[in-house]
Amino acid sequence: MFTLWLNASPHAQGDSATLAELALQEIPGEKLRLDLYPPKVEPCRDCGDCRAGEACQLDATDAMGHIRERLHQADNLLLSSPLHFFSLSAPLVALASRLEPEWFVWRQTRKPAPDKRRAALVVTAGGDYPDMFQAARLVASAFFRIAGFTQAEGVEVAGTDRRPPRENPEARKRAVETGRRLAGVTPLPPPD
Repeated sequence: MFTLWLNASPHAQGDSATLAELALQEIPGEKLRLDLYPPKVEPCRDCGDCRAGEACQLDATDAMGHIRERLHQADNLLLSSPLHFFSLSAPLVALASRLEPEWFVWRQTRKPAPDKRRAALVVTAGGDYPDMFQAARLVASAFFRIAGFTQAEGVEVAGTDRRPPRENPEARKRAVETGRRLAGVTPLPPPD
């Protein structure tokens, strides 16, 4: 089992990374952590090459070629990000925009993701507002679907400015449960 972790926090040991590490401890097999800060992937420039069936020009100039290869190899995907303006951090959104080649394939086939490839989001926020994670959930859900993963329940923790995950047993417990879902120890609920 190979698990790819994309850490989109500017803080290598920040709140979302702390929870992601707890989740990863529950998953057997090979694990690879890729930190997206400082930004290593340019956003999509809408050049149209992928619509024409050609490779993305930018893959040869930044880290996305390597990330794309590892993404295709992964059995599990874990995204971790702080909440920035009610969404995922900019490097992760830029990376998501580069999934255009996968999007065009998905759009033509509409194949559901195989149950064995699972993904989850770990997202944290310093504040605590109603519906604050909604946009991040939508971006992550699209990312997982286009990349060919079945989404497992992740971890959303608000109020980390007041109570960081290191001091929050409930958040830590949810991170461990997320890892077990990715490992297949805890079954995924049936799709809606």
